[in-house]
Amino acid sequence: MGLCLCPLFLHAAVFYVSPSGNDGNPGTLSRPFQNLQAAVTHLSPGDTLRVREGTYHGQVRMASSGASGSPLTLEAYPGETPLLDGADPVTGTWTSDRGSIYRAPWPAQPLQVFCDGRLLNEARWPA
Repeated sequence: MGLCLCPLFLHAAVFYVSPSGNDGNPGTLSRPFQNLQAAVTHLSPGDTLRVREGTYHGQVRMASSGASGSPLTLEAYPGETPLLDGADPVTGTWTSDRGSIYRAPWPAQPLQVFCDGRLLNEARWPA
């Protein structure tokens, strides 16, 4: 009886993503990607992406689909628990506006605002 390799998995690869990585890396265990969105753009049918411990912000849009018998697999790195947040952090500098109101530059009007996982009331304008 001969060995039969399924042609759908001949080129399957395993990639890695870590908050301490770099999106210019090849996505190996020792040189992982940094952002989840950047990592999924490298996946082809049959590939696996192992997500290392840490928090991943923002939405993720898959660049390609798996195929019958060759799914795309995203999984936590063994023994680790990554957090997929989905929210974009405010990266601008917060400044005091008046009283207990603070402001920061935002690229778009947010739908919700959270601080340490708690939903905040957003100030409206005009006041």
